[in-house]
Amino acid sequence: MSYLSTFINPNLLLIIYKKTQEKTEQTIWLNIFKLHGTIVYCYTLNTKTLNVWVKNRINYLKINIHEHAKNLLLQFYEKNTLSLYNILNILTLIWPKNLITVKKIQKIISDKAIFTPENWIDAMFSGNFNKTQRILNTFCINNYNQIALMRCLQHNLITILMIQRKKSNNINYIFEKQKVHKNRTSLLVSFSNRISFEKIYKSIKLLKKIEINIKKRHEKSMWNQLKILPYIIN
Repeated sequence: MSYLSTFINPNLLLIIYKKTQEKTEQTIWLNIFKLHGTIVYCYTLNTKTLNVWVKNRINYLKINIHEHAKNLLLQFYEKNTLSLYNILNILTLIWPKNLITVKKIQKIISDKAIFTPENWIDAMFSGNFNKTQRILNTFCINNYNQIALMRCLQHNLITILMIQRKKSNNINYIFEKQKVHKNRTSLLVSFSNRISFEKIYKSIKLLKKIEINIKKRHEKSMWNQLKILPYIIN
């Protein structure tokens, strides 16, 4: 990194992607680039940090918004900073000075709120049944690919099995091999400590049954069976 810093000059756009968690290494090279460029942190914001970011963004844009309306935005676009950034910009165009209420937010928020399979799985593993069903309903409305959704859950369940069978000093290797984001590791470890093999087996068996029904019968109404999963796992 020190060598790369020698290439910094006003005529060159140098983009470097560095994945590291070591503070000592950051101390050496990070400060060099801070003097000459812009550091962009790409980690996912947690709930507390995201609330602070939204609050600061609202103040910066001078948006007059009710607290409940702001919370509604956070609920619909949770952990999706890009969507929040875009919707806040839209609010400045639609209501530049007026007080933005919950009703106004409800009119412009799409039911197609952006969720990922990981959002659904994390809610399920956390035992948050309401959130799990809400996300699944969103997938159903948007006709999300059920096979892709189940593949993601199967991958996570296999990761849980690998954690249970390995010693603690091998867990980081498992996460790296399974390509688990570092923000999800603590949740998976916690979940692996309380779920039994029998529940994992029942969940995988149900996923297999749903997949067979979809492929053989070409059914598109299997969402109700997917809603059973949180009750089996927890």
